[in-house]
Amino acid sequence: MAQFKSDVEAVDALAQAYKDLSAEIGKVIVGQDDVIRAVIITSFQRARLARRCSRTC
Repeated sequence: MAQFKSDVEAVDALAQAYKDLSAEIGKVIVGQDDVIRAVIITSFQRARLARRCSRTC
């Protein structure tokens, strides 16, 4: 996992990752910005849940 010098740097990196991921998914799901946003949010939530479960399960 990446280490950041500040919270601002971490948020900037997350924003850039979101833009990059959105652009890539947008190549497949064309013109459906709400769907792309939902796909990204679902992916982030599933990854967080998987990490959380692996620590406590």
